[in-house]
Amino acid sequence: MIWAFIILIFLAGLLYMGSHLVPQEQVWIVESLGKYSRSLKAGPNWIIPFMDKVAYRHSLKEEAIEVHEQTAITQDNVSVMLDGIVYIKVINPIAASYGVKNPIYALTQLVQTTMRSEIGKIPLDKTFAERDSLNAQIVEAINQAAASWGIQCLRYEIKDIQMPEDIQKAMELQMTAERKRRAHIFGAQGEAEAVSLLAALQVAEKYIEAFRHLAKEGNTIVLPANLQNPSSMITEAMMIYDHLKRPRLEVPHKNLSQ
Repeated sequence: MIWAFIILIFLAGLLYMGSHLVPQEQVWIVESLGKYSRSLKAGPNWIIPFMDKVAYRHSLKEEAIEVHEQTAITQDNVSVMLDGIVYIKVINPIAASYGVKNPIYALTQLVQTTMRSEIGKIPLDKTFAERDSLNAQIVEAINQAAASWGIQCLRYEIKDIQMPEDIQKAMELQMTAERKRRAHIFGAQGEAEAVSLLAALQVAEKYIEAFRHLAKEGNTIVLPANLQNPSSMITEAMMIYDHLKRPRLEVPHKNLSQ
């Protein structure tokens, strides 16, 4: 009776030791005698004690990993400091267990080397203007290299780009000069348009004034059809002014002796 009780306790202990409750969105990799045996999914599971062991635990959730600040050299030989964040997800737990020793560390190193390589293909000014394109290229390169690791890179975001202080000051001065140049051009264009409009209005006034004097001094006059519509007369006068502004083509003189 005592031996039966001892055996019962021993079996209960084995059952307790071999029972595992896998959380939702996780997969556990079980090895039997040092070799891959099976994958445990979410819910209650049981393994053989002293023979099986849980070798790896993988989360199937999307995970954000910080990529620490590093130095990269652009195509025009400017040294910049970049950091970022990469979003990954385990899609093959078996490959993530046996394809690489430390998948997170390996992926981080791959992100850094890929980012340096992509930065080296473009000049400094495009690292800011084409940040979205640069992020997409890094994601594509990572997924091609990490296909055998059972990990998928969902997206990558460059958080900050820092350049040398002298380069930054030079770019700020260049931007300030460009803004002043554009403001000067727009101001000159506005002044030219104002002068042109003033001249057109003066021509229109003289046009109407001429007809007013003719109506007073003459007995017979051929009047335009739009005399009772001053706005039409102004429009017609401005069209005449616009026509006079156009450069005239020189007509070659004929040789009368021929």
